[in-house]
Amino acid sequence: MRVVASSLFAFRQQELRRKQHHHRHHHQHHAYERKRRRNRCAIASNIATKTTESPPLEYYEHTKIPSTEFTETCHGPEEYTSVLLHAMRMQWKHGFTHVPNGFRRVTHGFGEILAGMQPAAAERCVELLLRRGEAEDDDHDTSKTENKESVLDPFCGGGTVPVVAMTNGLIAYGTDVSPLALHVCGHRVWVPENVDEEETWLRERMKKIEAIVADEKDADENVNPLGSFASIAVAVEKAISVESEDDESNSSSSGNESNSNSIDSTTRKTALFFCLAEAERRHFVRQKRNKRKKRFGKRRATSNGSKSDRDDSYYSPLSFYQRCVDEYIFRVKDLHDAVGGAADVVIRKGDARFDDLVPKDKIGTVSGILTSPPYPGVYDYVSFARKQRSRFRVGSTAGNGSAITTTIEETESEKPPTSYYVDAKVPDSNELDENGNRAPWSDDFSSANEFGAKRELRKDPSAFNDKWTQSQTQWLKNAYKTLKPSGRMLVMIGDGANVDALKSTVVCAEQLGFTLLASCSLALLRTMESTGTVYNGARKEHLILFEKKLLSKSE
Repeated sequence: MRVVASSLFAFRQQELRRKQHHHRHHHQHHAYERKRRRNRCAIASNIATKTTESPPLEYYEHTKIPSTEFTETCHGPEEYTSVLLHAMRMQWKHGFTHVPNGFRRVTHGFGEILAGMQPAAAERCVELLLRRGEAEDDDHDTSKTENKESVLDPFCGGGTVPVVAMTNGLIAYGTDVSPLALHVCGHRVWVPENVDEEETWLRERMKKIEAIVADEKDADENVNPLGSFASIAVAVEKAISVESEDDESNSSSSGNESNSNSIDSTTRKTALFFCLAEAERRHFVRQKRNKRKKRFGKRRATSNGSKSDRDDSYYSPLSFYQRCVDEYIFRVKDLHDAVGGAADVVIRKGDARFDDLVPKDKIGTVSGILTSPPYPGVYDYVSFARKQRSRFRVGSTAGNGSAITTTIEETESEKPPTSYYVDAKVPDSNELDENGNRAPWSDDFSSANEFGAKRELRKDPSAFNDKWTQSQTQWLKNAYKTLKPSGRMLVMIGDGANVDALKSTVVCAEQLGFTLLASCSLALLRTMESTGTVYNGARKEHLILFEKKLLSKSE
């Protein structure tokens, strides 16, 4: 009797769990259907609205409207503050990685960088720097090279400001101390002399890479049939090595003729690894997003039942890499067309505090400076560069050696900006010196080269403010020397480490001879649902406009 009762109890418990599971599944299914109906209704209403109402405002007009999400503070004449606010709204609404619809994309946003300026905001700032829209001299003619205006970014990062200057027909100067920034910037400002020839070369290398990866799959059954980024990196090295041997044989057969575009030759080789790093980043982001995504039930099959196979091949590492190379070729061609096939751009490695920011014969002639220096105690740019370089898959075939070498003897100023990053030797983590310390990085990757770093704040918080002020004074003094008389400078900077960046920058700049024309500040506001109180949800950012005093003859 007890056995029957226990069996009956177990059966009832099992039936209860089955019903609970059925109700839960039923509830989820209905919730899913309700969501689908809401989406369909929203799409239908949007279509109806588009047919009856006026088209939405473009990003340019939309960001002229004040937002309730930000607190906006301005100081100065309205002719300046209106432009500053417009640029800052673009920066905050779109972010630095996104290019708004309607703005020419070119190479903006391709490649990973820690922070940067919004391209649309940078273009708006350039207009204010060069007095576009204001009364101009009659003899001003930007079509002539000798009369071309120039823009400098002493902290060029990923190259947003140089690219904007190039697309506006200006001479672009950029410096940075981070090898990663020079690597990304060098590939974003690349304008080949013969863009069709470079496209052909890149596509031929891609065919070789695909063939090498396919041969490895056939030779080894244990190789992942969808490929891996490690195997692609090896294939890229082999494809470049074959091309280098062909170049040597061609140069020997052609006598004393040399490669007239040797920097282009180096850049197109590093471009393959540049695209590989971007493809691996995008692949990682997609995998991370899929892990967080909550899926309902099983994946629905398409009519031909091939969705899973298509997904596996479409999202494979090799497919990601192919699409990144295609996208980069398209963007470089777009930049080539935007600048008319040629551009005046100089990107060089240098510390904005101590090194010359432009060639020596151009010091004191730069028309405007647009930059965003490091925020106090917020980022570790060089540390991030070391982290990214250790993941960079150059030298996959043998140790740390690379098939990418520069074909000419260069001085420091002629060196391609990508070479500092690509040619760097990554220390072996297992290699220790006699004191038991890890092998150091090269001087190019030393954190001593940057100022305002987060690790500097952690190291000595009490002395950070004084060091920050000293570094601010040093780079502003260097910028003052580089700028022409009556030239303007725009600085985008944010607060951090209890430092009022606006006050600190203005005080240092005015002591050096700059005149403050205007400034604006933005802070993000959030409202607490429980109490309704408003609090500051992000650090303040400032956009400050200075002008170099026009010295009199007596001075």
